[in-house]
Amino acid sequence: SRPLHDKTKRDDWRFTELTFPRDATCEQIGTWDNLAPDLPSYPQPGKCKLGIIAVGMPRAGSTLQVILLQRAMQFGLTLEHLKGRFYYDMHKHTDMNETTYQAHYAARSVHIATVDEGDVYVVKTHEYRPELMDLCGGRTVVVSTRRDLRETTRSFLMADWMAQSGSKQQAVSEMVGFLEASIRRHDCWKDRAEMHPHSRWLEVDYGDLKKNPLGHVRHFVQVAGLQDSVTDEQMQRATNEVMAKEANPLVPGSKGGGELNRVQAEAQKLALSQSAIAAWQRANGYTASSH
Repeated sequence: SRPLHDKTKRDDWRFTELTFPRDATCEQIGTWDNLAPDLPSYPQPGKCKLGIIAVGMPRAGSTLQVILLQRAMQFGLTLEHLKGRFYYDMHKHTDMNETTYQAHYAARSVHIATVDEGDVYVVKTHEYRPELMDLCGGRTVVVSTRRDLRETTRSFLMADWMAQSGSKQQAVSEMVGFLEASIRRHDCWKDRAEMHPHSRWLEVDYGDLKKNPLGHVRHFVQVAGLQDSVTDEQMQRATNEVMAKEANPLVPGSKGGGELNRVQAEAQKLALSQSAIAAWQRANGYTASSH
């Protein structure tokens, strides 16, 4: 079992606390990642041309990826045919009073009801929510980012996204739980997308995305079958606009000077030495030892 999600805590801490046993199956993970199961999930659109599901782990470049792809599609499809563009089931993450929740859910439902057969529907999630694979009759592209876990944990720590502020042992436990859970979610999404007859899996390394964003956008447009809707000029324009801005700045960014303190640095090193995490690093071409 897993502790229930506490929506009253800071939103940016929610990811490090959403862990599960190491022997959990993807089916169990999908059940546990449906936070606040007493609340309804967003309705699924009745019909649409294509579903885009962005599933990269937190602080691994997923925001940059989805903004790039959405901007390119916006130029080619126009906003009239680009729907969604929100985090899936946000009301299950955030502590809303009844009035706010009802207004939020109603607004999302009204928007989703406008999705038509010529529309592309985009959602983002850091959880494993396999029911999203049924979007648009199963015609989906699942996009993800991959990043050196040393950089991911550093980004978390610099942004003050770790919930524990106590001992090194607590920090290690939290980091290990977060990283292992993120890897498991990544593998569940990848396996599900690659086995699905009408879905495509598209993953990019964060470093490669930063070096060649236009190349990734072009690859996505081809994989998604949108070549007739999005021109190369529009892809170039979208890339130039997005890369001129910071896609997901380090907020709240309370750590000054860009340095981790000694306890955090030691905790990061110990967390990255765990066997499952080190194996993932090696499998994806990263050096598993800490800087």
